[in-house]
Amino acid sequence: MANTNAGFGLKVLGLGGAGVYTGATREYPVASGSSTAIYTGDMVKQLTTGYIDKKTADGTTTLPLGVAVGFRWYATDGTLKISPYWPAGTTTLNSQDAVAVVIDDPNVELVGQFGNSTNVPALADIGSLFDINIPGTAGIAASGISASVVDYSSTNQTSSKPLKFVRFVADPSNDTTSAYSRGVFRFATHFFLTTTATGI
Repeated sequence: MANTNAGFGLKVLGLGGAGVYTGATREYPVASGSSTAIYTGDMVKQLTTGYIDKKTADGTTTLPLGVAVGFRWYATDGTLKISPYWPAGTTTLNSQDAVAVVIDDPNVELVGQFGNSTNVPALADIGSLFDINIPGTAGIAASGISASVVDYSSTNQTSSKPLKFVRFVADPSNDTTSAYSRGVFRFATHFFLTTTATGI
């Protein structure tokens, strides 16, 4: 059965070790007027300003901080907004910082969908490193869910990528012989573990 091409960013599956994932998150500031939309499931990065922003597909030039799962801020009319995504360019009340809720544990396992229709991931790719790919439509405003995928434009990527492929998702609906299969990944680099890349 062919897989559907429908990226959803990254979803946390659990911890990669023996511990039990409790759903822990941390809150990080987003600057009022920040010009990049951030959706639930998007990988985010720490900026040198202290704010966070969406991490783009830049290999390990910037380090991943975690995965965004929600936002809140006060609108200019004083209304509290709680949202699954940050709309680009949003101005907050008195330019106060917005709050991003982020899963920032470097040991989590993440589920993502492979992109690229011409190459099919295989068991031999386990252990390889991959980057994200943000499509032209970066997310769905109605749901707030990211449309990002794991970039499978080339196989056996072994360096300078933030995600390590550890196995396929074990689900009958996941056709591992076809394009757009879903995999389980771990951070190959992370803001809390590595100092070889900049924060921005």
